[in-house]
Amino acid sequence: MSKSPPVAAAMSEPNPLDRLRQVPVPIIVKLAEKKIEMGQLLGMGPGAIITFEKSCEDLLDLYVNNRPYCRGEAVKIGEKFGIKVCEVASREARAQAVLGQQS
Repeated sequence: MSKSPPVAAAMSEPNPLDRLRQVPVPIIVKLAEKKIEMGQLLGMGPGAIITFEKSCEDLLDLYVNNRPYCRGEAVKIGEKFGIKVCEVASREARAQAVLGQQS
């Protein structure tokens, strides 16, 4: 006959994922991207403006390990910038991004 562990002991055992949840993960929020000619890049100075094809209403892309993780809209929080998540990648894609795995 097997004994089950006491309830207090089972509750005090740490969840193995708790340590993983505390690991800092760098994220990148991408506003837009485009290619420009080298001459335009070298000619840039203070006050230069670069226009993008992306609309101001389009969602921003959030990347983990240079892999898409979710998308959201820019929000202002006091004097700071944030992102309100609107769409998330599949569970598998998110896991691959966090773990840095190839698909």
